[in-house]
Amino acid sequence: MDRIRLAIWTFMLLLFSVTIWGDEIYFRSLGVKDGLSQPSSIAIWQDRLGRIWLGNNAVNCYDGISTKVIRLSEYFPSLEDANIHNFCGNDSTLCLLAENNIICIDLQMRQPFMPEITATAICYSDNQLYTVEGHSLYRCNIRSGEKEILFSDERYVFTLITPIGDNQFWIGTTTGVLKVDLTEKRIITTYFQEENITTQFLDSESRLWLSAKSGLAAVVSLNGESIVLNDSGGSSIPYIHCFTEDTRGIIWVGTLAGLYWIEMKTNGIPEIMSNQPYMAETSITALFTDRQGNLWIGPYYGDIRYGNIDLDDFKCFYSDEKVEDRLHGTVIGSMAEDKEGNLYVASEGSGINVLNKNREVIRHITKTTHRLPDNKIRALWYDEQTDNLFISVYKNGLCVLDRKTDRIRQIDFSFFDSASQLTIEEIVPYRDVLVLPSTQGIFKLDRENLHTSYLLDNLLLQQKCSGNIRTIYIDDKDRLWVSSLEEGLFSVDLKSQKVLSVYGDGLQKGSRIPSAVNSICGDSRNGLFMSTLNSGLLLYNEEKNDFSSYREQDHFLLSDVCYSVTRSFYRNLIVTTDKGVSILDMSVKKKPLSAFHIPLSNLPAPLSLSGDCGIYVSPMDRNVYVGTICGLFSFNEQNLNRSGRNYSLFFSSISVNNQLLTPTNSDFLQQDIAFSRKIKLPYNLNTISLTFSTSNYLLSNYGQYEYKMDGLDELWITTSNRTITYSSLRPGKYNLIVRDLDNPQNEVLLEIIIMYPFWLSWPMILLYVCVTISIIAWLVWFNKTKTRLMLSLEMKKMEVEQMDKLNRDNQQFLTNISNEFRKPLTVIIAILNNIVADAAVVAGKNRIGKVLKQVVYLQGLITRLQTFNREEQEDCV
Repeated sequence: MDRIRLAIWTFMLLLFSVTIWGDEIYFRSLGVKDGLSQPSSIAIWQDRLGRIWLGNNAVNCYDGISTKVIRLSEYFPSLEDANIHNFCGNDSTLCLLAENNIICIDLQMRQPFMPEITATAICYSDNQLYTVEGHSLYRCNIRSGEKEILFSDERYVFTLITPIGDNQFWIGTTTGVLKVDLTEKRIITTYFQEENITTQFLDSESRLWLSAKSGLAAVVSLNGESIVLNDSGGSSIPYIHCFTEDTRGIIWVGTLAGLYWIEMKTNGIPEIMSNQPYMAETSITALFTDRQGNLWIGPYYGDIRYGNIDLDDFKCFYSDEKVEDRLHGTVIGSMAEDKEGNLYVASEGSGINVLNKNREVIRHITKTTHRLPDNKIRALWYDEQTDNLFISVYKNGLCVLDRKTDRIRQIDFSFFDSASQLTIEEIVPYRDVLVLPSTQGIFKLDRENLHTSYLLDNLLLQQKCSGNIRTIYIDDKDRLWVSSLEEGLFSVDLKSQKVLSVYGDGLQKGSRIPSAVNSICGDSRNGLFMSTLNSGLLLYNEEKNDFSSYREQDHFLLSDVCYSVTRSFYRNLIVTTDKGVSILDMSVKKKPLSAFHIPLSNLPAPLSLSGDCGIYVSPMDRNVYVGTICGLFSFNEQNLNRSGRNYSLFFSSISVNNQLLTPTNSDFLQQDIAFSRKIKLPYNLNTISLTFSTSNYLLSNYGQYEYKMDGLDELWITTSNRTITYSSLRPGKYNLIVRDLDNPQNEVLLEIIIMYPFWLSWPMILLYVCVTISIIAWLVWFNKTKTRLMLSLEMKKMEVEQMDKLNRDNQQFLTNISNEFRKPLTVIIAILNNIVADAAVVAGKNRIGKVLKQVVYLQGLITRLQTFNREEQEDCV
């Protein structure tokens, strides 16, 4: 029975806390699904990059995208993975306590080490680690493991330490809290000497907030005045685990039974602002405010929560038919606001919800209370001149609520036969009339005499404007835009009552738009925008009579499935989609510069949107109200502006050739990639994949970024993906730059050097040059030598040829001379032979014989000379 009572009481507390807090603040969650070692946290800390470190049974590092877990038992087998708390540190080192052992993590190497120092509590001040243990305060050298006693007092057991500045510290003990001056080595003052101090926190005004084991909670101001928040026993706030301060100076208190918050009044008196705690079902063991002003909540068991009260000002209203002061209805549709600031909210099946200017549900206008024809409300519109609220009721035409009498009367549509089944889909003001589209056609209502008639006199146009109409819009040039299921999108000149253009619906051949139009807003000066069924947002180009589109792939929308589009008070575009709401910056006319998204997952409850959900921009409080399934939420877009936010971009991991690189497993990475500005890789490790993260945690999953590899890319590449991959990079120097699309000044740069292979290194290139020059020189020498040899041979050949020619000439001369001598000798010999033979000449025969003998001898010599000459010629040949 006690367990049942406890469960009922816990459930009621939870329900009430959601009711109180659900409309005020929204916290996102971080749990095991995001990579945490377990759903809890007893310590939270932020490093200089903006990463969040969480302590539970391991050390968890969350970078906005993923969580890296460091289990200390893997590095120090003597330690148990439990009770990891008391985080502190500087830009390069994180220190923490595992039980009473000090563990340090080198942030640049992401490598834990143990300095062999024990402590009860630790803190960092002026880049020095201070610890307390027993009766003493120490200053420690984490590298050498040495510690120096700075102050000691045997009367106290030190349990906590908080730096003040000027070498002064608050020291929590088992018998009160001490203010100690280390320069003078003395206790300046003491407080609550009978209390065992368990928690202490110094705020921005140097006030010390503390709690004791007895349940006491108090604050000590800078002038030494102490104010008790809780007496012993914790009558106002249960047992306190932790404190933190947000950017507004509000103190948040984590207790055994949830989260409280305290404001300091102008008289210096703290006031507990929350009658009931947030997360009352769990014990809050850790609180932290990061540099963006986000509040991080660590429960003893459960997902870590984080959010920003200044920026996450979503006010949510949940539908509950059983509770009178809650919204009623499943689908929250059209909305209107009267001159007193009351908001009228239509529902599908539960009438009209009325919220006052403080946005409290004050009443419901239904079939029962005001004799509405039906509780299915299709559209609302408020006429400030007549103080009337016009109400479109499903299959019951149009009603009007006279706010003076609070009575409803029916508008007469008896001029056509099917008035009993008339459903007005929209109420569009145009000059002195209201334009009313329906399946039976488009009507108009005179706002003064409430007389109804057809908007268009042309019967053919009346037929064209009937059927299932998705939406209508009348622009500043008196053009009626109609989007219907049967006819698609077309425009009509209301003055001449002629069809101007037909654009189709994206399904028919020759259609000039990619998809059917669901909603239209804008004007010719600032742009006419149309949301489509599945093609994003269209912008009408009046000069060319065509459309340009803005889609999800362009990072202007959460989804291409768009429902409604409207202008905000600040002239931006608000677009509802099936994935959430997109806000397009329209500071430049007719051209969105950037977009801010509110995904449905970012809302306080699992809400969803449909085409029947309404959207309304209040001119009074300037908030945007978005109807959803079973609820309504509102926000002020100015508070969602990200400019000037204190966050950073950094690379969180690098993989080369599909191998993750860390300082411990690679010689190419000397420190964690988040701290690296340059990396050198060999030529064969040239496929690089880099993941980058941001400490803008509220938008970490939905930001748009652009990157460029200088030395390779000519243009910036826009992406919402956090992984950048380049394959087969050539050797050389590159600069990879990643920046926020909305804040280009916020960027991160990594120099990537792909080294040349050794055969393409400078020494080898010099060697190649020397060898090449040597080869060229040898070839030149060889060619010159060969040329000289060829010239020499040619000269010798010419000499030989000349000698041969001379010899041939001489031989020819000798031959010719021999022949010349031979001929007369032959004649002489013949004559002499005749004379010798003649017997008559006997007396001179002997003398003639001698002459003949000599002539024959001479002929023989000539013959021998010819024979020698012939042999010489044959030898030459």
